[in-house]
Amino acid sequence: MRAPRNHALTLWLAQKPCFCVCCWCLSRQDTQRTKRVLRLVRAVVKDWEEARRIDEDGTRQT
Repeated sequence: MRAPRNHALTLWLAQKPCFCVCCWCLSRQDTQRTKRVLRLVRAVVKDWEEARRIDEDGTRQT
């Protein structure tokens, strides 16, 4: 249930060496932490979506 635009933005941010918004910039170390958190969040959401799909398939078969 994520919008394609949000997914594209997340991918774009993950490829940047520094994360900058308006007048502040994260350091290289903080940027790496942010990327790890984004990776973790994507993995959790993907797992939830797969589990939901499996549950839906299981209820359809019964």
